[in-house]
Amino acid sequence: MKNKKIIIIAIAIVVVAALVLVLLLTGKKYDGTLSAKELYSEIENTITTEGGVNILDDDVILEITDEDLTYLIDYTVVRAKNAKNINEIGIFKVENGKAKDLKPIIEKYLKEKQESYRAMDYFPEEVEKIDFATVKVFGNYVVFSFLNEADTEAFYGAIENELTK
Repeated sequence: MKNKKIIIIAIAIVVVAALVLVLLLTGKKYDGTLSAKELYSEIENTITTEGGVNILDDDVILEITDEDLTYLIDYTVVRAKNAKNINEIGIFKVENGKAKDLKPIIEKYLKEKQESYRAMDYFPEEVEKIDFATVKVFGNYVVFSFLNEADTEAFYGAIENELTK
């Protein structure tokens, strides 16, 4: 009876150790050395926006939130120059462990923009972008996009590739 308990405990320890090892080996490690602006410059050519884009100044954060974001290291927000095009992306770099604090703020911003665009009955060709608006976390980066499906995939793929080089 005693031997069975020892065997069961040993098997449980081996299984737990194997699961921990699998999690450690499959977990993504993101390079956090790039500033948000540097990261954007590395991936900017993955998205083509007719008419070009504007890189917004630092006051744009006030459109997103009025909260005190002392953990925000830097960010860049880029919008289409053409008002008929709602392409917009944002890259925010935060202090270690703070992405979870910023993500809901950015999600709220996107939700408000989605509601605003829907209320305006925006251009039909832009509706897809409203539906594909997303926020993702890559280590210490919180990233959002208002892009069509293909550009959304290309954008997040480029971010992933750049941060896991």
